[in-house]
Amino acid sequence: MRTIESLARGRDNNFNLIRVVAAAAVLVSHSWPIALGRGAIEPLATVAPTNLGRLAVAVFFVVSGFFITKSFDRRESVIAFGVARVLRIFPALLIVLLLTLLLLGPVFTRLPLAEYFGSLRTWAYVPRNFLLVRLQYDLPGVFPANPAGPGINGSLWTLWYEVSCYAGVVAIGLAGLLRPRRFPGFLTAYAVLYVVLRARQPALPPTPFMELSLPFVIGACCYVFGRYLPLSFVFVVLLAGVAALLHGTAVYREAFICALAYAVFWLAAIERPTLRAYNQLGDYSYGMYIFAFPIQQSIAALMPGIAPGALIPAALALTIPCAVASWHFVEKPALAHRHRVGHRLTLYWQQVRWRPRTDPLSPGAMPGQMDLSRDSDVTTK
Repeated sequence: MRTIESLARGRDNNFNLIRVVAAAAVLVSHSWPIALGRGAIEPLATVAPTNLGRLAVAVFFVVSGFFITKSFDRRESVIAFGVARVLRIFPALLIVLLLTLLLLGPVFTRLPLAEYFGSLRTWAYVPRNFLLVRLQYDLPGVFPANPAGPGINGSLWTLWYEVSCYAGVVAIGLAGLLRPRRFPGFLTAYAVLYVVLRARQPALPPTPFMELSLPFVIGACCYVFGRYLPLSFVFVVLLAGVAALLHGTAVYREAFICALAYAVFWLAAIERPTLRAYNQLGDYSYGMYIFAFPIQQSIAALMPGIAPGALIPAALALTIPCAVASWHFVEKPALAHRHRVGHRLTLYWQQVRWRPRTDPLSPGAMPGQMDLSRDSDVTTK
């Protein structure tokens, strides 16, 4: 029987399609509060542990946990791993932030352009959101009357937790815990922390850390133990049944996320030419995710009173071309440099690490001291 481990080999799977569907689901879910206001009930919110958008984000984190753990496990170096992650997230993020600041803001602000560009808050928008630490959602005078408020890109909040999960993989990887015999130790520590945090506020929704780290850890677990986890529709049904039986209990959400995660891997393994054909197009999910919200807010400003059902196709029609352009002109070209840049930075770090503090040819050099930076083992050919 095929196992989850087989999905880590090559690109013969449906993960790209799953991610772009998840990005579209986030757009669909956001259409309710953007069109009707923050109090609007989003799809699935009354029948699932959370709404459609957050379940789609959970799918992102499941897939990310699987592939980020794989990436670190098969890395050339920690530096190369970090370079690949930076080039995947930040170039496209910078573009959408600059377009928001220089194009969307001037078009939609109700302030005079001199006042808009003269505001410190305007120029803080890009650096604050690029660093992901203290996000700034609004720009002066932009979207003040929109039903969802003036927030321009409400999707960016998850990126900080995504990067934090990457850092967690590095930490547990360097500690040697990404091996099947040692990973249970990390899982135990995480489970204890999760239960303690959950027990503090059992009646409230989970914190963002708990909400997003759980699917990421499940994805990582599926990579580490993938060889022992078979892919079968029977298990999809069984896990869904267990989650249904636990509805109304304190662990319903966790059971639902586990069932959702396993279903994602099962769907990724379906072998259908029509599904696999999507891989020939590209990975448009990230572009859709970061461009959709500003586009939806712009439509809501231009068409006051628009219904969610009308906002969805209008936003998709504008977001998809932006996502395609982002992939082919920003994301893919940036990722094409990840191996070269990562390799060169790794070699540079090796040279700096082993270079002696004094020049062996200088009068102050110690006898027998060598300049290892000239050694063929640590220099490029």
